[in-house]
Amino acid sequence: MAKDAYYFSHDSNARNDIKIKAMIAKYGYEGYGMYWVVIEMLRETKDYELPLEEYTFLALQQEFNGCSTDVQQYINDCINTFKLFSSDGEMFWSESLKRRMIPLDAKREQARQAGLASAEKRRIRKENEQTSNDRSTDAEQLNKSKVNKKIEKDIYGGRRDVFDYYLSLGLIKHKKYTPAMDMAIKTAMKNNGYTIEDCKKLLDRHKQTVEATKGTQYPVRARPLHEFFGQKAYQAKHLICAEYEEGGKYYNVTPKREEPQPSYFKPLEYEYED
Repeated sequence: MAKDAYYFSHDSNARNDIKIKAMIAKYGYEGYGMYWVVIEMLRETKDYELPLEEYTFLALQQEFNGCSTDVQQYINDCINTFKLFSSDGEMFWSESLKRRMIPLDAKREQARQAGLASAEKRRIRKENEQTSNDRSTDAEQLNKSKVNKKIEKDIYGGRRDVFDYYLSLGLIKHKKYTPAMDMAIKTAMKNNGYTIEDCKKLLDRHKQTVEATKGTQYPVRARPLHEFFGQKAYQAKHLICAEYEEGGKYYNVTPKREEPQPSYFKPLEYEYED
């Protein structure tokens, strides 16, 4: 129970109130004690009111330690004769008690509102901190991604750009850049003197050749990246990619007019795994 559960203010000379004097004249100081017991019970209720019900009178009888006074008659006298309590026919209360509890109730409400405001501030601060953390996390992830890409680019010496460019051409959809691809590009660049831009030009010509020979009797199939830069051409000592150099077999391929192919002819299709 709250520490102020039994607190209420009252005048130290309350017994000198004319209404109290009248009640004492009939019920004596036993009635005076009963009055303060009723006030205490009213104080403990939510709205400082008690119902005019039989169970209320029985409870008061128990609080009065089984005194001989007719409790119901006593309450009725305090309401109707001595005007110490007010009633609407269903509940009764003390106007004096309610009046004296106003400052405490106001203080409680002020504390409640302050608590709500404080809770709202904490909620907003927590949301702002979460938003800030989310933004920081997003920024950190973005920076980390940039750093990783820079590190990756430094590690591969820019060769990863060749892989990205290859994917943009739509030749074969490799799932990832593998060590085999990197070694093939690295070796071709070293042995043939290619730059990154040279590698991209060779891939452009490969794409053009694949498109130009599509549907012909001898179509050129799209080569996986590691084959294009790492595998030798058929019955030759040079790499496949070298055939797309200036003066090479596929340097400047243009579509050829072909006779209609028989309906049974179907170019072979290849599938590659990374």
